[in-house]
Amino acid sequence: MRTIKDQVAVEATIAEQVWATVFVAVMAEVACCFPRRDSRLLARQMTQAMLMELERRNCWTLAEALGTPGPTPASALSLPWVVGSRSDPRPTGSLGCG
Repeated sequence: MRTIKDQVAVEATIAEQVWATVFVAVMAEVACCFPRRDSRLLARQMTQAMLMELERRNCWTLAEALGTPGPTPASALSLPWVVGSRSDPRPTGSLGCG
């Protein structure tokens, strides 16, 4: 017989698998924006860190969440413009780079 705890555990596992699949698909969509493998990996890690439950989100807290010694890699990936703002150079409705 299944208990409520077993059912919740199964549902959580399924939800995590679905989320992981969707996350991989989204990262594949924007991969062309990061031509180097290391920058794609850093973008993936930074995105995961930004989705974590953190009290504050800045280069230092994201680097700490990733376990890196400082924010240098995170700040290197920082964009000089805010997505969706007037200074955003991308065409409206663009998800990635093409």
